[in-house]
Amino acid sequence: ISAYVKKMEHWSLPVKDNPKVIKAPDKNLPVEVQALDVFLQRTGGADGGWDQSDHQAFLKVWMKHGGRWTYRKEAKLCLPGKSPEELDHHEEWYKELLLLQDRKRQVRYGVGQGFSTLGCDPMWRCPEFKWEQRQQQEVKMMMEEKILLRRREEDERQRREKEKERREEDERRKEATKSIRRFSQRDLHKLEVKVHEKQQKEKEEKERNRRIAASLREKVNIRVNKDPSRLTTPTKGWQERLKHVGSSQSGPSSHMFHRAVPTWRQGL
Repeated sequence: ISAYVKKMEHWSLPVKDNPKVIKAPDKNLPVEVQALDVFLQRTGGADGGWDQSDHQAFLKVWMKHGGRWTYRKEAKLCLPGKSPEELDHHEEWYKELLLLQDRKRQVRYGVGQGFSTLGCDPMWRCPEFKWEQRQQQEVKMMMEEKILLRRREEDERQRREKEKERREEDERRKEATKSIRRFSQRDLHKLEVKVHEKQQKEKEEKERNRRIAASLREKVNIRVNKDPSRLTTPTKGWQERLKHVGSSQSGPSSHMFHRAVPTWRQGL
């Protein structure tokens, strides 16, 4: 919102009639430095012809996404006044700027090693390079802010993970305690049931043995009266035999057994 307010204030200012005069590059500078100066003068300066606030917003989103194409979705939200074509054009401009800056840094490295013939020593202290120092400072600040933000997000993520792990550990501990108590009660109940069943079986076994012993005592304990006449009384079998022998005999008959005579000796 503040950026739009500044834009509206800028629009309310009177337009200057005198256009900005493009300064010719210094012929004594290296070709790489001249190319960068010409590029900046031709494309609207260090902000690429955009307002400084718009360029800073673009640069912040660009650095956040590492220059990947995914930055465009967030850039459209941060820069609603810019069309997709303007974003594409500014992206190409910024890529060209980075390329020329890289070439210039290579030249500056040569100056640092003592291989330059420029009139100003060192080169990066010349007025022509102040804009690059400002650009690098802005990039550095954004990178530090990005690193700090990531560090805070990582700390917060680790804190949430530790808190989640602690809650899960407490839940597991409570569940384990409940399970142990439940298993202990179940095992105790099973033990009581087994002891009761064992006692019941022992009781039933004792009762069965007692009944068997009582039944055996009743069968074995038989009382028989003494009768001496039974010794001389004929048995049932003898009485039946006497019926076949004949009723005339009063006692047992004796028989004389002889050897059998062969047929061929009979009559001799």
